[in-house]
Amino acid sequence: MPNEQNRLALPDQVMELKASLEQERNRRCLLENAIESLDDGFLLCDKDDRLVYCNSKYQQLYRLSEHTTRPGTPFEEIIRETAYKGGKKDAIGREEEWIAERLALRGQEDHTFEQELSGGRWLKNSDRKTCDGGIVGLQVDITRIRQAELSFRRHKEYLSTLHEMSLGIINRKNLSQLLESIVKRAAPLAGTESRARNRN
Repeated sequence: MPNEQNRLALPDQVMELKASLEQERNRRCLLENAIESLDDGFLLCDKDDRLVYCNSKYQQLYRLSEHTTRPGTPFEEIIRETAYKGGKKDAIGREEEWIAERLALRGQEDHTFEQELSGGRWLKNSDRKTCDGGIVGLQVDITRIRQAELSFRRHKEYLSTLHEMSLGIINRKNLSQLLESIVKRAAPLAGTESRARNRN
């Protein structure tokens, strides 16, 4: 009778296994949909630094081909494509050096850094080690923050220049010296300094 009971229990075990696999597939699908809906780039690599998964935002940010973003692709190949396509501003003209620097940074436990893309956009990258030795990366577009910082610095410089002009007038500074000082301070703010140099 034990053999008979085993035969009867086997279909139940198969059904339980099927149900468990279906639940796992559903969880995976839910997780992938959640990651895909992010406004940020997401990358997951295994302990050998080979791609496990990346979302479409990551592909868009770095203008990567489908060939490069297949599971199993070494991370080095991914950044090599980005560097040689001109995707990273600080890599242009020094691609191999940049790749070596990026891989060295990758070897650290956890790290966060900012980088400028060639189109003038800025990303904040955060790489974290996973419990199994892999790496999960998140790329957040911080272009608006960078633009706001630049705008603030320019505004501060304008106010400083106006303050100097006011002091010069109040102190009855030599007019030609005052005008020369104003031109020197205002040219970089207006972006005319480089044009003036190019004419000379």
